[in-house]
Amino acid sequence: MIINFIGRKPDIKEDTVIGNQGDINVTTIQFILPKSYDGLDLTSFTPSVEWENSVGDSDAVVLTIIEDTTNIILEWLLSEDIMATAGKGTLCVTFSSADDTIKYRTNNILIYVKDTIEVTEW
Repeated sequence: MIINFIGRKPDIKEDTVIGNQGDINVTTIQFILPKSYDGLDLTSFTPSVEWENSVGDSDAVVLTIIEDTTNIILEWLLSEDIMATAGKGTLCVTFSSADDTIKYRTNNILIYVKDTIEVTEW
């Protein structure tokens, strides 16, 4: 899954399904952002994804920057924690300075984890 950003706004539809409950290390979300925003060189900051799942569990995961000529590409392998419960959640991307001050934050993205798929024997 790829999420492009135009400024702080994600180019994605609401309630994007990111996977099924219980999926572990299955889905990678790629975030593509411009290298600079409002005069700020985002490559000089530490990127993270901040998420909250449907029961209020939350965390921030530091991401690695992959650069091309005009964009920053970030990849996030979805963990067991965000996929633990079905329902709606949110995420956003932040860039922080060395003292953990957030210098850039995207708008929140509403995400959805589907119920576990039941498999029956054939």
